[in-house]
Amino acid sequence: MAVPKPWEKPLDTSFNGEYLTEFRQSQIEGGGLGWWAKVDIPAGVCMRKLSVAEGTLVRLSSEEELHATKWDIDQCVNYATGHFKDPGAVYWTCPGTKMNHSWQPSIEYRHTEAGKMELWTVRGVSAGEELFNHYGDSFASCDWFEKLQNNRGNTCLWQLPAELVRTQKAKTFDAHSRLAESYAAMKEVQGSEPGKATEIALHLYDDWALSYDETLTKWGYKVPAILGGLIATHGGDPAAKVMDFACGTGLIGQELAARGYKTIDGCDLSPDSLKYIESKKPGVYQDLKVVDMNKFPYPYADNEYSLYVCGGSLNYADDPYKVLVESIRLVRPGGLFVISWSYNAKEAQDWPEALVAVKKLEDLGKWEKLHDGEPEPYGHEEAEIGNGRVLHPLVFRIK
Repeated sequence: MAVPKPWEKPLDTSFNGEYLTEFRQSQIEGGGLGWWAKVDIPAGVCMRKLSVAEGTLVRLSSEEELHATKWDIDQCVNYATGHFKDPGAVYWTCPGTKMNHSWQPSIEYRHTEAGKMELWTVRGVSAGEELFNHYGDSFASCDWFEKLQNNRGNTCLWQLPAELVRTQKAKTFDAHSRLAESYAAMKEVQGSEPGKATEIALHLYDDWALSYDETLTKWGYKVPAILGGLIATHGGDPAAKVMDFACGTGLIGQELAARGYKTIDGCDLSPDSLKYIESKKPGVYQDLKVVDMNKFPYPYADNEYSLYVCGGSLNYADDPYKVLVESIRLVRPGGLFVISWSYNAKEAQDWPEALVAVKKLEDLGKWEKLHDGEPEPYGHEEAEIGNGRVLHPLVFRIK
């Protein structure tokens, strides 16, 4: 049965009748309507008391209930909040409270008990001032609703503050200098300080997540196309279950999806990179997990995948042999195992530790080498990744 949209209703008696307010255009650009004080309001005033029992809150506990309302799924996300004392449900104030986010709020939501909320002033507000709350502090999360909306490319209100921080980081992120600094730092610690390369990579790729795809496109990043082509050349089956190991922001997954692969799992050290995939590339991956390649065992079953691909990220292994051994465990006999690493050809012939690991596994009969590619430029020569850094791609069949 269809339910009227609560965010379209005008102010009613659930709003404080002594301290009058109104909805009108927000001062926030693109913020739609805002909630404005018509009189001076001191701190410590309850501006609304809301409850499901009185009809001033709408509570839904499943995707099925949400679809039954006949609401626009992409619209309702702009008014929804979870409840700190009712984590399985999502709520809408009725009428909706048209209030924007601020890092210096004047209003807080108090989640008094399941099915009830109250809105209180946390500081004095002057007549003619717009009211704000802090979305991250006032709005609880709701897992099923968040997954539904993120898969549609939407951001829930409680996710917005973190998204704003990531967006600001992306605007000020200097990819050239940070990448050069990270490569230099890893060269210093790799093999001598276990876990340090992981820490360097985590900070780099979390900060880079929002602008990573755009930057690498400008740099002419070739790894996804090269590895995708090698997989096709060596009989990759689009029906295969795929592990995209250290998947980053999903560039290789996108390449494989474009080639017809439908069952792709991904893992990466960077939570922000995985969040980027969830919000910007819904449907490419079936499952995403945060995994540190240097911590064993990985959270996957033996022989779970028919195709394993790791594009460039093996460089962050404290011990490439251990990482490869644990990764082989995930792939069934006969499965394809496609990897690449990079090195600066101006400074070295190759990566000796990785070459030794590959040879040892071959000697132990763990795999058959199908392709050992010539070094290829990572990207445009003028780009940071193209300035002497080359790609070494390899393809194996697991025995």
